[in-house]
Amino acid sequence: MNWTRQYPGWAMFAAMIGLLLFLWGMAVPLAAAPAPIGPAAEQFADGARITVGLTLIAGTAGVLIGVLAGLGNCRVSGHCAGCATATSG
Repeated sequence: MNWTRQYPGWAMFAAMIGLLLFLWGMAVPLAAAPAPIGPAAEQFADGARITVGLTLIAGTAGVLIGVLAGLGNCRVSGHCAGCATATSG
């Protein structure tokens, strides 16, 4: 069986590590590029790393806000099997 289907969490972790290694090594091939990009290769790589970092922060905040909103909705409506009913009607 394909290990990515058997262990999807490890596949996602491996993909994340691969992306981080790629981003940290991006300045090396960019330095060989022509004039507008070559001298600023380190700045391009820094920009890519900052963009990924901000994306991770925004994604984490979105998940937390979604979970909190879902729990708030559950407590108000009382239709959630996993939480105690706030009011007993």
